[in-house]
Parts: sequence; structure tokens; C-alpha cells
Amino acid sequence: MYNRNQKTIAAKQETNVFRMIGSGAAVVSSCKATLSAAGFCEFNSHGYNFVCSRQLESSNSKLTIYVECVALSPELWEVTFQKFENGVSSLHSQMMKKRLEKVCYALEAKVA
Repeated sequence: MYNRNQKTIAAKQETNVFRMIGSGAAVVSSCKATLSAAGFCEFNSHGYNFVCSRQLESSNSKLTIYVECVALSPELWEVTFQKFENGVSSLHSQMMKKRLEKVCYALEAKVA
């Protein structure tokens, strides 16, 4: 059966990039602590650089978030958030987007 009232969203991608200044250990531990508090885990590290992801699914949508922290120089770091959303827009995915925005704001506040 086909439901015409259901709104579908094509795969949406959004990327946020910002930079942090500081020593490697301080920046990485600060980022990991903030991300861990938001439910991210399983950090794949290579030296101080790391990536992690989180996937959230509801019955009709999937939100995947990738985070990458890379040293551009010994004192300059780039943090990239990539969000991919597939499926039907739902209250659950909207709540998770708001939660991710809070994580981004928390990391950006540490930059200032």
C-alpha cells in the first residue's frame, strides 16, 4: 500500500568544520571527553588524530554522525562533523540533531 501523506527526505548531508588551538594532549582529551559525554565511543586513533561515529536509528529514519579530529600542525587542530540523514523526518532525528548541535557548541566554546 502506498501512503501519499508520508514525507520522505532524500539523503541529506551537512558538514561543520572548525579549528582548535592548543597542545595535542589537551585538545584531544577535551574533544574526546565532550564527545563521550554525548554518547560517542570507540575512538579510532592514530597518534593524536582520531575519528569516531555514532549511528541513531528509528523505525523510519537513520542518522549517522562522523567526527574527525586532525592535527594540521603541532598547535592547530581541525575538527570535522559530518551528518548523514536518510529516511522520513521524525521527532527522534530532530531531537538527535539538536543534541549534536549542543556538542558542536560545547566544542566551539572550548575554542574561544
